[in-house]
Amino acid sequence: MDAATKGELLRTEKIGPYSYLEPSESPLLTEDPILLVNFILPITDDDRVLDIGTGAGIIPLLVCEKSRASQITAVEIDRADVELAKRNINDNGLGDRVSILRGDVRTLEIGSRFSTILCNPPYVKQNMGRISPCERRARFSTELAGELKDFLRFARIHLEPEGRVGFILPTSRFLEVMDRARDIGLHPVRIQFIHTKKDAPARFFCVEFKREGAEMKIATPFFYEL
Repeated sequence: MDAATKGELLRTEKIGPYSYLEPSESPLLTEDPILLVNFILPITDDDRVLDIGTGAGIIPLLVCEKSRASQITAVEIDRADVELAKRNINDNGLGDRVSILRGDVRTLEIGSRFSTILCNPPYVKQNMGRISPCERRARFSTELAGELKDFLRFARIHLEPEGRVGFILPTSRFLEVMDRARDIGLHPVRIQFIHTKKDAPARFFCVEFKREGAEMKIATPFFYEL
């Protein structure tokens, strides 16, 4: 369903009991944020949750649907997305559980630490391939406002000593994220490969990092059809 807000066309998706508004020009809602949140569960009532690069606020809505966490902070650089994320949170009556902040991960310092951090970053490196002429689509898919190392560093800075970080990425960036994470002091403790076709190589993976190294576990692969 489309609606107009400040001259912008929006479409509505259902996230459990919640309604999620997103710009019509944005890519259609994918499984990626759902896969990431399911991977990092369980989230406890006492967890302090941070979502890095929230866009219009999809991951906070998913966390609210799947847990009773009441201390959720989400960061986004784009002013219009910040306003839409705030609307999504407030329209669903979640303003007492979720805070939306505008800031650049390359320079922002929140001043708080979190026990669970989630990030569904842009997948495509800048100067790699064609950039969409649609600014929102380009920002969603391409590293125009920070590279992978910037998102990892931001997570590391804001992570509690015993906390955990979850990322979802294409398998083409597997070695890169492992190298970048190690360089800043994040250690992989669990990985799940995600297949979009049976009998085909994994296309994506979720990874959980912690500050301290431990034996890395490979979770059962997840299969779903695109």
